[in-house]
Amino acid sequence: MKFKKPKFWDYKKPNFIAYLLTPLCLIFKINNIILNIKPKKKYQNIKTICVGNIYVGGTGKTPTVIKLYEIFKNTKFKVSTAKKFYSDQKDEHIILKNRSKFITSDNRQKIVLKAIEENCELLIFDDGLQDGQIDYDFKLVCFDSENWIGNGLLIPSGPMREKVESLKKYDAVIMKNTDEKFNLDEIYRFIKEINPKIKIFNSFFRIRNKDEFNLNERVHLTGNINDPWIIYQSIDLFIMSSIYEGLGRSLTEALCCGVPVVCTEVEGVPEIVKDGITGLLVKPKDIEGLANGIIESLDNMEEAKKRALRGQRFVNKNFSVVKMVEDIDTLYSNLI
Repeated sequence: MKFKKPKFWDYKKPNFIAYLLTPLCLIFKINNIILNIKPKKKYQNIKTICVGNIYVGGTGKTPTVIKLYEIFKNTKFKVSTAKKFYSDQKDEHIILKNRSKFITSDNRQKIVLKAIEENCELLIFDDGLQDGQIDYDFKLVCFDSENWIGNGLLIPSGPMREKVESLKKYDAVIMKNTDEKFNLDEIYRFIKEINPKIKIFNSFFRIRNKDEFNLNERVHLTGNINDPWIIYQSIDLFIMSSIYEGLGRSLTEALCCGVPVVCTEVEGVPEIVKDGITGLLVKPKDIEGLANGIIESLDNMEEAKKRALRGQRFVNKNFSVVKMVEDIDTLYSNLI
């Protein structure tokens, strides 16, 4: 069961409940003091980066770790990602394992030692800034500019693991949701007042209308994914409700992976999907027809998979790289 933040945490000013819980913040203050007093281990034969946050909640740590991994894997460094094992964060572990060379354990020092054994030269941690064990070589703090620091108070009065003044001990900040309506200049000036040497980076990806939907645990907004095969291998049905479409690359990808499809009959789509044979087609803007196609596929999954198998054979035969090269060669031969 995942933790759900209280709404008052993200109020711009603390309310009565936040002030009522203030005495309990002493526990976090004492814990932070203890962590800062304890000597941290500095490793000489491996470089470590920690991507973490001081605000509880989704700040984009995992996508940032993956992006850093993709950057560094193309350099001379032998790089791995790492995350301490938590049973309620299995989805993040799966993503990191599928997208990178990944190391995990119930102890971050064990992770570092395992990385050294594997001749890793650069280890990128997802979370762990508040861990008192390791003196990281570079410490990056993620924020979401929409929520920023909420009411600014420590847990349980607010969403902060540490006071915002702790930024003075970190190396960089990356800000997610860099929309101009969030008055970023003021936020950046505030950060620089705390730590003039800190570097600030922007992340521009943003899901704008998520709150307009009644989303629950059955719906996952994945954001940008560079390797779609991971998603296709985990879904039961691919739905494309486009009003306009070319050939539909995502559609060919889904069929290539053997995923049943329900899609609108627009532009080049019928070249790939033959209704009732390799998938189900509905008229564009026909909401009821689309819903019926989805229900029919889910209620008769065996037949849907048979259509998907025929679609997979068709796509592999007609849209493979080999087929494209052959067609181009034939075209040039006819022109000559």
